[in-house]
Amino acid sequence: MQLVDGTVFDVPDTQENARVFGYPGTRPGTRAAFLEVRLVLLIEAGTHLIRPLAKKFCDIMGG
Repeated sequence: MQLVDGTVFDVPDTQENARVFGYPGTRPGTRAAFLEVRLVLLIEAGTHLIRPLAKKFCDIMGG
């Protein structure tokens, strides 16, 4: 059995991080206080190993 799990990390508010990760959605006319990196993983339920497909997806998406 495989599971999907995820988490969100706050990262420093720098120009480079903003360019790479962007800002999370907020109300129109406002900007989030922190940049966020969202990590979503495909995990093998019994062994808790991260499946290679998740890494492949990140490679394709430029992450």
